[in-house]
Amino acid sequence: MDAVSDPVNANDVFFTNYMQDGTRGVYKMKYDPATKDFSLVKRYNMGTENDARRPVGLTFDDVNNLFVTLAFSNDGPTFGPFTAVGAYDRATDDFLIRNTAQNYGVAQKPLYYEGLLWIPTPRVNNFIAYDAKKRSIRRMTRNIY
Repeated sequence: MDAVSDPVNANDVFFTNYMQDGTRGVYKMKYDPATKDFSLVKRYNMGTENDARRPVGLTFDDVNNLFVTLAFSNDGPTFGPFTAVGAYDRATDDFLIRNTAQNYGVAQKPLYYEGLLWIPTPRVNNFIAYDAKKRSIRRMTRNIY
């Protein structure tokens, strides 16, 4: 589970839920300063209603675009081997998801730095450097013994 406050609207909070019990997804909550409470705005469907596409981490880039990493993604409704990246589209209020070529890495929380999303994938002992503007991936491996 991860949570981030929207830099465009500080009263909006996005969080992920990795659970497989039907509550899995990315959620948007709105904080009301008058009541000092949050209300649910939306649960975003990651494209499947089963175990696939488990959302893990969230981050914003330098121009306030929101990204989510997903584990066990596939192109269909079945459990898949891929790490995926989702980009939040403010105009449609939805996430656009793209699979990477990384198999079974089990993505962790991404970090945005110098134009790239840096995504740790500990199960395969490497990480992904994802250029969201070019939609290109650089896989980097470092053996740890």
